[in-house]
Amino acid sequence: STKPGPVCQLIKETIEKSDLKPYHVELINESYKHNGYKPGKELKKKGSNPCTSDSSDRLLQAADRDVSPNEIVRSCSVPKFQFQLPLSSPPITCSYILDYDQARQVFLFAMDQINASKSYYVLDGFVTDHAELCQDSSQLFAKLVFFEPNIDRKCKMHKRRIDLLSSLCKEISEEHYLYLMRQLLFELGECYSVLLDLKIEQKHEMNSSKTADKLTHLTQLGIETFERFLSTMNDKKTKKMPDTYADEYVRPVLLAHFYLARFYSKFVDNRPENLQQSLNQYKTIVDYVEKHPSTCEYVEQEYPICKEMIELLPMKIEKLRQMK
Repeated sequence: STKPGPVCQLIKETIEKSDLKPYHVELINESYKHNGYKPGKELKKKGSNPCTSDSSDRLLQAADRDVSPNEIVRSCSVPKFQFQLPLSSPPITCSYILDYDQARQVFLFAMDQINASKSYYVLDGFVTDHAELCQDSSQLFAKLVFFEPNIDRKCKMHKRRIDLLSSLCKEISEEHYLYLMRQLLFELGECYSVLLDLKIEQKHEMNSSKTADKLTHLTQLGIETFERFLSTMNDKKTKKMPDTYADEYVRPVLLAHFYLARFYSKFVDNRPENLQQSLNQYKTIVDYVEKHPSTCEYVEQEYPICKEMIELLPMKIEKLRQMK
């Protein structure tokens, strides 16, 4: 591919050196066009997740501090570029997002950039690049959900993420793209978990056998996804779980067990055997941390919950068995 021209390089270096959040997609976009650069991931990296993610973080900070989000925005100093470039006003600025309408504008613009990139980085020939662009699309939906008040629309957005990621998992070779497959499976499992929570929240409004079947199906899909993720970590010869995981995989693996424990506890029928499976997952986490004390920092928040559930679940299981 053609190297970025001097104007493009100047813009990129100035963004990196400044305190300004990298939202000026249009600057990068226009510079790449004039310098013969192929549409790529750089187009959307400057305007997708950082903008929506930072904005949602600031809104949460405002809620914690009991102040108006506008006060946080006004209080931040915004450095300015000293460029004299004849560019039209970009749809994404350095201003933080405060509501759904603003978030939607950023979302649509970033999705356009991603789709433009995907038209060049097709799956056949650019597997890694195409998969990363699909992951960015998924994350854009995840960030937009924060600003969406309607549960039905939230569910639809997560369903879009599931369709995108599950389709990709079917097309990519696990043997040749193992690291990438692990990323996709873990994110897909998280999608099922979030969607299940939203559906359970809706359960009181749509209390029927059909709803219960949907919840059970979602739970099973979530379990299958995380079990498949964990199977990619097994020893290739013995097909068994290793005694020790590499540092980069400790948290994802333990979190996968944590998600599995939650999935098993959310079956509608609440059978003792499902809760026993949940208990086993919590025990797996605790046992691993006790064998490798230095890994406790990777699950600092989840570990105390696991310890508590190990104490509580046996009593609940016993009560359910007595009721039968």
